[in-house]
Amino acid sequence: MHRSNPPNRSYYDGIHLKKTFSDLQAVLFDLDGTLIDSIGRYLMVLNTAFRELKIPPVSERLASEAVKEGDIDWDMLLPDLPQEKKRQVCEALPQTIAGIYDRVFDHRISLIPGVENVIPALSNCGFMLAIVTSTPRIHLSPKLHPLHESNLIRYFREIL
Repeated sequence: MHRSNPPNRSYYDGIHLKKTFSDLQAVLFDLDGTLIDSIGRYLMVLNTAFRELKIPPVSERLASEAVKEGDIDWDMLLPDLPQEKKRQVCEALPQTIAGIYDRVFDHRISLIPGVENVIPALSNCGFMLAIVTSTPRIHLSPKLHPLHESNLIRYFREIL
């Protein structure tokens, strides 16, 4: 079967995209869930905060369904709480989480399998590598530990 070469360019929603990698100079990686396996730690942070606020813990399945693209469906996470109690919990959670975040995000976070091979390979191909994260700088150190421990951090030019 003969396959024709794909066109060099395509259009998606009016944005010009190149289908070849010849012009690609850099690769950006999200930190959580792409480079490091931190999803379980986020659940641990949430459930530790809930325990401190005297709220029952939630399952990983429920938490992943309730947290979508940065938005949290509190009615799904806290279905049995009256609205006023939910409001109080939502107000107390940021401070509660800030107090436990670093102790839960300790040095037991691991790399996503395969990262240790992909990062050097991309660097050896000449790509500049950077990490993109929404994690505040004050909480970043424990999350970067597996990259420091494996010496992969040396491949990254920037952390944005």
